[in-house]
Amino acid sequence: MPMYNGAKVIASTLDGIQDFLTASGVRHEVIVVDDGSRDAGATIVEARGRGVRLLRNVQNRGKGYSVARGMMAATGAWRVFLDADNSTRIDNLTRVAELASGGAAVVIGSRRAMGSNIVRKQHPIRRFLGNSAPMLTKLLALPDLSDTQCGFKAFRADAATGVFSRLTVDRFMFDVEALLLARRLGYTIHEMPVAWDNPTESTLRVSSDTPQMIGDLLKTVWRLRKGAKLPAVVREAEREAGETMMLEAKPLEAIRAGE
Repeated sequence: MPMYNGAKVIASTLDGIQDFLTASGVRHEVIVVDDGSRDAGATIVEARGRGVRLLRNVQNRGKGYSVARGMMAATGAWRVFLDADNSTRIDNLTRVAELASGGAAVVIGSRRAMGSNIVRKQHPIRRFLGNSAPMLTKLLALPDLSDTQCGFKAFRADAATGVFSRLTVDRFMFDVEALLLARRLGYTIHEMPVAWDNPTESTLRVSSDTPQMIGDLLKTVWRLRKGAKLPAVVREAEREAGETMMLEAKPLEAIRAGE
C-alpha cells in the first residue's frame, strides 16, 4: 500500500484490512510504503508493530515507485495493492480469489465495469480533467480495458515480479506501464467491478499532473509498442528478514463465499 501524508486515514484503512484478512484466515502480509510523508502517517504505521511492515522512501518518489517497491518486497503467492484512503476496500479480494482459482494472473478493479458501484463521485470538472489521460490510454494502448487507473490491482507472484522489476514510471501513469508490461509478458488481465468511494483528498494535482501523465503515457506506449525489445530488469526484490508476518492458514483461493 503506497502512502503519502496519510495520517488521517491510514489507521482505519489498516484496521479494515487486518480485520478482513484475519477473519478470512488467509495467509497474508501487509506492507505500507511511506513516500516521504510530512505528517505522522509513518509513525502511526510503525506503532502497530508486528503484522505491518513499513518501508520508507527517504524523499517523495511517486506512487509508481512506491507500489513497485512494495510489490518487489512482498513474498506472497498473490500481491495486491490498494490506496491508503480505502477508496476501494479490501473485501473486493473475495472476487480476486474467485478469478485466481480460475487461472487469472492479473486482476484489476474497474469503476466502469458492469456491476461496479460509485459511492461518492468526484466533482464534475475534476472528473472531466482527470479522465483525459485514461481516455488517451484506451485510445492508444489498452482499448479492451475500461479502467486502468483504479487503485486496486492484484498480481500473481510471477506476474508481479516480471512486471514491477521492469517498471520505470514513478508517478501516476505507472498503472498503464504495468498493464502493458503484463501484456508483453503474456499474462492475461481480468477486470472486475468494484465499489469505489471518492476520497475527500487526493495527491493528484489535476492542473499540473495531467500534462506529465499524458507525456508518460505517450513515452510508455512507444517504448512498449508491439515488436519493440522487452525492457530490462531495473529493480531487484527487497527482502528484510523478520519484518514480514505470514499467517499459517489458507491460501488466497480459499477466500470465497461460504468457506
